[in-house]
Amino acid sequence: MSLKGAKPRLDWPFAQQCDRAEDLGDLRDLLQIEFERLGFRYFCCCSHVPPDRPPQGAIYLVNYPKPWLVRYQAARHFLRDPVFLIGREQAHPFRWDDAKFRNMLEADQVAIMEEAAAHGLEHGVTIPLHGPGRYSASCSLVADGPDIDSDQVHLAQRYALYAYEAARALVGPAEGRPHVCLPRRERQCIELVALGKDDEDIAIILGIERETVRRYVESAKVRLGATKRPHAVAYAIYAQAINPEDIFGA
Repeated sequence: MSLKGAKPRLDWPFAQQCDRAEDLGDLRDLLQIEFERLGFRYFCCCSHVPPDRPPQGAIYLVNYPKPWLVRYQAARHFLRDPVFLIGREQAHPFRWDDAKFRNMLEADQVAIMEEAAAHGLEHGVTIPLHGPGRYSASCSLVADGPDIDSDQVHLAQRYALYAYEAARALVGPAEGRPHVCLPRRERQCIELVALGKDDEDIAIILGIERETVRRYVESAKVRLGATKRPHAVAYAIYAQAINPEDIFGA
């Protein structure tokens, strides 16, 4: 199957179909259709968690050969799977035949990759799917041959990201990760506290009274269960009440 057969454009009806998906099986089927159209025979789009005991909020969308899935779990390969372990530390897609990836593998990990290849999972590329409020995850794509087109990988990445977010909406938040929603003014005040602003600075920026700022911050601390402002900022980030990208990403 050629990887150059489809032009790299996003099919927006795919996004609409993801939104209408009723379960993970629907999303898996949608991904399989699109990835096959791009020239990938197999895929595994999943959270980096033990597949034998997945926690709440974990996602597992895969069409790998069943004999490999049985072997993978029985041998507990997930504990040393280099694709998962290295994917946790990477921000950009990486190919399984890349010298940098191969040089990072230990002997048992090389054996895992060779065993996977024997099951038809040899020519692969892994796309990390990182983001706040979710488990580390990735989407691995496997082609029939080594000629993997970077444009197709880029388009597949967008499909994977959209399907993964749709899956998150179906399964709910990651286990053990709190989610606190602050009212708009309280959130704004905590974001500015995170930037090192004092009450007078915040009052000027938001166009409100200094005492009003203090009340908002104190109220936010109560919602967050914090006694000090640094604790409130740290927990607000952890509990997804504020987004670090919104604060420091500009």
